[in-house]
Amino acid sequence: MTCPMHSKPSMIAQQVAERRLILLPLVGALFSCASDVLDQDPLTGGHEGLTRVETERREPNGPTGEISPDDGSPLLVTQAITIVFDEEMDPSALTLGGDLAEDNPAAIWSSTVYRNDTVRLMPRNGWRRGNDRLLTVRGVNREGEPSDTVVTSFCFFLGFIYVDAAHTGIELGTQIRPYNTIQEGIDASSPGWGVLVTGGLYSADFGSTGFPVVTLADDVSLFGGFNPNDWDVRDPHLYVSEIRDLSTTGFGRAVYGSGISDNTVIDGFTIVGGQSETSVAIFNESHSSPIIRHNRIDGGQPNHPTASSLRSYGILNEGASSPVIEDNEIHGGRPTSAVATDLRSFGILNRGAASPVIGRNNIFGGEPSVTNNTATTAVGAVSYGILNETLDTAASIRENQIHGGRPFAFGMHHRAAVSSYGIRSYSTSSPSIAGNHIFGGNPRAESSAVDQLAYSRSAGVAIVGGTTLTIVHNRITGGHPRSKSHAYWAEGC
Repeated sequence: MTCPMHSKPSMIAQQVAERRLILLPLVGALFSCASDVLDQDPLTGGHEGLTRVETERREPNGPTGEISPDDGSPLLVTQAITIVFDEEMDPSALTLGGDLAEDNPAAIWSSTVYRNDTVRLMPRNGWRRGNDRLLTVRGVNREGEPSDTVVTSFCFFLGFIYVDAAHTGIELGTQIRPYNTIQEGIDASSPGWGVLVTGGLYSADFGSTGFPVVTLADDVSLFGGFNPNDWDVRDPHLYVSEIRDLSTTGFGRAVYGSGISDNTVIDGFTIVGGQSETSVAIFNESHSSPIIRHNRIDGGQPNHPTASSLRSYGILNEGASSPVIEDNEIHGGRPTSAVATDLRSFGILNRGAASPVIGRNNIFGGEPSVTNNTATTAVGAVSYGILNETLDTAASIRENQIHGGRPFAFGMHHRAAVSSYGIRSYSTSSPSIAGNHIFGGNPRAESSAVDQLAYSRSAGVAIVGGTTLTIVHNRITGGHPRSKSHAYWAEGC
């Protein structure tokens, strides 16, 4: 299965690896996650084809190994893992480590280009189920020179259900007769199964039975980006699996989870909110804690013709939900109106004792926009990269690129107030903020009435009330507010 995905172990796998370094010295130095994530695409990590994960400087002329399937791929518990070295190896000197070594796989050597340059790891009694199960591999060539230590991880499943939006005719959830909606795939799965999804448009509408919202099931994972003509090929860039909310009124959402554990993974999708007054790409509530990674997430474009208030959210976490959100591109959305007086967009909103782990994402607060509004009351447009509200939210926010957004108000006939925040935290929230690049945003406000105030404000990190938080090793910039009228200001922290 060709699956160009991430070049770094997930944060969960990384923590496991760090704990194992004492027992497994061959693991070597793991990737540092402090690199600038803007240098790599969250879906591919800038790599194509087979994954080569090199974690320590090798000796001159030493062998290197490439592993297939790629790092992070969904595998069956019976599926083999193959490592191809670039020269002849000594089969007696192969060293395995990590979780998968504990499964005691058989190592079967063969020749691809050179004698004994290829080894297949076959599970004797099946790989144990689980996400981010770590494998380290180190070989030695015939001259006694060691290879790099290859560090990778996989997700293992008992079975797969297949989904292709373009399929017509009999639907059985197989490769030849897949379902054509993701929800059918989820509903047909048992715990421990994965749903593999081809590129295509998968519509959702909270108010329509014809286009069901993707409602997660516990211990059933979703992987997008498969080639509809070859299930062994996966590239979420080329084969875009887009889940799009079509709702135009009410509380719209594209993906919904309630009571979901971290046994559920959402990986390799483009997820877009709708046009309703409240639009959410991914909504987690009631202790919902899936792993959300390698996705493009967009809060949508609320533009209800009569609503006075519009909201869009890339990800909304509430009700003690604690998802792991890593290696995504997240856009808060684009609420747009000439009527509404309160427009807000959120890359991620945490409230109601939500405690997510947010790492290595590119987060943009959104672009709420109001133009030529004739309202006789004040008009406000606000965007947030991340907002931590009240009720004991305790998010861990690490190694992200966070931009507060670009809210815009133009041609107002009354007071116009426009603000953007990289991170804003209210009373009783206690986030940990470390190793991020945080930019307050680019708010802009213009009033057409000479005697009315237009102001714009931006802040890299804003703290309100009795917030208790930890802020270390971040780069924080207040932003670039702009106003045509009386006032603007920027605050770092």
